[in-house]
Amino acid sequence: MLKQLLAPLLLLTLALPPCVHCQEHEGERVFIVKDYRYQPAEGSQADPQMGQDLCGTRCNALSFDYLNVIEPGGWRMIKVADHSEITVGLDNPFLGGACVCIGDEYIVKIDDLNRVR
Repeated sequence: MLKQLLAPLLLLTLALPPCVHCQEHEGERVFIVKDYRYQPAEGSQADPQMGQDLCGTRCNALSFDYLNVIEPGGWRMIKVADHSEITVGLDNPFLGGACVCIGDEYIVKIDDLNRVR
């Protein structure tokens, strides 16, 4: 009996969109960086440490200042993607290559679930 119920339930779960509650009211989409790495361009004589340092600046600039969101005050952060990779070109005449920024994507919404009406 239990096996017969699990198969339709599994199919129903797979048929649903990945984040049903995120599609109701789209909030602000944010990217919080967890790690980054420098990928030098082919034939580049660039210093890997300098490239890594520059990638730290570029990737952290993508990050959202989430301290004002997680403090009490009525905000929700809903994770929609884990370990996403974003590639950012360096656009630097002295350093060729790109930065690969790794982080999590969230949708930030106003949390009115506990608000007194």
